[in-house]
Amino acid sequence: MNTNGNLGRALSKVEHCYGPRWCGYLTPSEILELVKAGAIPEHPGGMQYIEMKHAKGQCRPNWFYFTAREQLVPLLPIKDHKKVGTAAKM
Repeated sequence: MNTNGNLGRALSKVEHCYGPRWCGYLTPSEILELVKAGAIPEHPGGMQYIEMKHAKGQCRPNWFYFTAREQLVPLLPIKDHKKVGTAAKM
């Protein structure tokens, strides 16, 4: 998976909250790339708002909370991937 561009920036900004939950202060473009890579938004209804902001070219960051699918976990900035839950283990 290519982690350059928006995905790479998003991965550098996210932090582990607790259990399977992650968060980051991300631009709409970064959020959309993270979702494509396997992030499951905590508030799926908010994705319409993010997509609208992206379509309008707005780039003001928003707090984004998510859980990660298995394929995204190895890319996340953590020391021990076994200690972090994923959406599959919830």
